[in-house]
Amino acid sequence: MDLTCPELSNPCDFFMSMMSKESIEFEKEEGISQVENVEEAYIEKIAKLVDAYENSEMVNDAEYLHP
Repeated sequence: MDLTCPELSNPCDFFMSMMSKESIEFEKEEGISQVENVEEAYIEKIAKLVDAYENSEMVNDAEYLHP
């Protein structure tokens, strides 16, 4: 999964497109993706994003920051 915002793109728009089911539906309709079940693909996509965050240097422990 490429999590790099394309050059000359709005980072907020890029983030919103990553987080939307519509992007998966669009890729399926355009033949870009061979996804069978959009809902399952969306859940898998979100799980990968959560995993990437939890294993990154950006992860924060809210309990540690605000006891």
